[in-house]
Amino acid sequence: ERWEYLNNIPNIDDYIYQVSSKGRIRRDDNGEWKYLQGTHDRKRTLVCLGRSTYNLGNLVLYAFGRAESPRGKLEYKDGDYHNNSLQNITLKK
Repeated sequence: ERWEYLNNIPNIDDYIYQVSSKGRIRRDDNGEWKYLQGTHDRKRTLVCLGRSTYNLGNLVLYAFGRAESPRGKLEYKDGDYHNNSLQNITLKK
């Protein structure tokens, strides 16, 4: 499992949040990592960062350099909308 910082997102301080290649997200809380759960709806896992809500899969692709923006439509290779691992998601063309 690799972790990457979420940087250059509007209204979010750099080097606070990280996402993993397995689709997990955590926040640096004064030197201690706090894991975020996110909210599951039928077709995605949502996380609130600051005042905005993001699809966790989009954040994974963005952090690992596979998307230019933390927004967009995704395809899930195995059909499981909550499996946000880097290997399972791609941007819809």
